[in-house]
Amino acid sequence: MEEKGYTLLGDAKNGAEAIEIFNETEPDILLTDISMPFMDGLELIRILKSRRPSLKVIILSNYDDFKYAQKGIQLGVNAYILKHEISAEKVLEALESLAGPFHSERPLPVNDKKHEGFHANLYRLFKDNLTEREREGILAALSGKLQGPPFAVISMLLNFAEPGAEKWDLTKEETIESMALETLKSKEFQVFSVLCKNEIIFILSGGETMDGMPERIKRMVQTVRNNTKQFLNQHLFIGISSIGFAPDQLRLLYDQSRCAREQSFFTNEIAIYAEDRTNAPDGCGSLHLDMEQLNKLVRLKDAERVEKFLEDVFHSLYNRKSVDTVQNAFGKLIRENAELFDSNNLILNQQSFADFSGFDEVKNYVIDVYKKICQHGERNICSVHIAKSLRFLQQHYDENISLSQLADYLQINKSYLSLLFKQEIGVNFTSYLNNIRIEKAKELLLHTNYKAYEIAKMVGFDNPYYFSKVFKETTGMSCQEFKKSSAPLEHNG
Repeated sequence: MEEKGYTLLGDAKNGAEAIEIFNETEPDILLTDISMPFMDGLELIRILKSRRPSLKVIILSNYDDFKYAQKGIQLGVNAYILKHEISAEKVLEALESLAGPFHSERPLPVNDKKHEGFHANLYRLFKDNLTEREREGILAALSGKLQGPPFAVISMLLNFAEPGAEKWDLTKEETIESMALETLKSKEFQVFSVLCKNEIIFILSGGETMDGMPERIKRMVQTVRNNTKQFLNQHLFIGISSIGFAPDQLRLLYDQSRCAREQSFFTNEIAIYAEDRTNAPDGCGSLHLDMEQLNKLVRLKDAERVEKFLEDVFHSLYNRKSVDTVQNAFGKLIRENAELFDSNNLILNQQSFADFSGFDEVKNYVIDVYKKICQHGERNICSVHIAKSLRFLQQHYDENISLSQLADYLQINKSYLSLLFKQEIGVNFTSYLNNIRIEKAKELLLHTNYKAYEIAKMVGFDNPYYFSKVFKETTGMSCQEFKKSSAPLEHNG
């Protein structure tokens, strides 16, 4: 790492040693595990950050759990690396995400909740239909706080919720807001945020140069998006406006960021607003769906023509680039067509539109559902995602595989994959994977002389005690009992 400008100042076995090294070396960055003897990583961070608030922190952990990420963000953690993904490249990527000088005495811009009037004015500017006089009054009130120009606006959306949804638990949004503010801090920008239901809006003001500013912002928010996916298992839709040069352009910049954010639903990428890109190139509004023709094809069990019909529908939806239009079509195809599922005696665990992480996931889900109706009554029929999952697990059962990793491999949402397992296989992911491993273990017990703890590792169990527990729960006997009871059968066979 030294050729990249990073020097390792010390390596501690526990929190107490880390504090001693900190006192001696005064490092700029702390890389710490969560689980340590005597003092966990979160307590270490709290102590060291109280002594040096400018200390940058990277967490290394196995804990893929929201509460740890949330607590870490509250303590000012800058980046996260999961242990199963650790590599020199990952560490360097995390270090480089902490871009910016480490010894600035200038106070970093923050989302100051004390200025409620200021944030209320920003909310009204972006969300309310204002008269010209109201708009001028709000801009006058904002002018004393904003450092710019230039200006840019970022819109982050946790999900495209169902129309009319009114109840919101903003815990995750507040956590993402804090994480993003920590990432966007720099000497270059002044940063403010506004939280609106499931949307988080960021206003970046000031900066010495405009050159490449949207791309610099994109790199910064990519870190937020990665951490949100990795530690909260949530997908963020993000749009970035063009650059503005006066406060009276802020509403326009916000509208641009929303337009770009819609593009991110279709591309699965962070989108920067472009003048030549319109929101609905093929027209907007609802799409005409010939449901009578579709249902006729389904009743004929013509899976090939049903798939072609839906492919054409989604091709048209993709060209329109309107999330509302996709949402309306999804409602007609799934929610308003319940009679079709009932007539086929098919129980459908319907997905909420808010659960999807992008256009392709909506498309694949709808096509899988209709193909399943066409194939209802046939044996051993499963969706493309489950078929790929089963092949993958058969080939990689001996590796440290999680549902999140498998979902990433398939490029679908973790909760959606979990639902598919229960719908199509009848058991959850962990049970299915453990069943494969136990079947392989039974073969090794019968045909080799390996010890049980060796077989445990060979079939993918890191902990031999957990392996023994799962084996007994699955087979009703211990490894030794199984081997003894099966030996005569093997011999006689």
